[in-house]
Amino acid sequence: MIGQTTESVRDRVVAEVESMEKEPQIFRTIVNSEGTFDMNRLPEGNYFLSFFKDSDGDNRYSFGNLSPYRPSEWFYLYPDTVKIRANWDLELNQINMEK
Repeated sequence: MIGQTTESVRDRVVAEVESMEKEPQIFRTIVNSEGTFDMNRLPEGNYFLSFFKDSDGDNRYSFGNLSPYRPSEWFYLYPDTVKIRANWDLELNQINMEK
């Protein structure tokens, strides 16, 4: 899967896909400063696609905390199911991650 956002990325943003299986698998990659990302060798199936600003650098979404106060990380959920087929390249262009 190859993706492109509508804008360049200034902060560390992670693209994450999660399979819709009984036992979900999660795959992550970093979105580069030009707004492009790719994920190779994804198993065939249906996936949720999301993005989050990795403020703390741990490569996982942080939900925040009340004490001590730490806000949750910004996120964006792609509004459609991503369908991966075996031996096919999937291109998702013009992903508009409105903030």
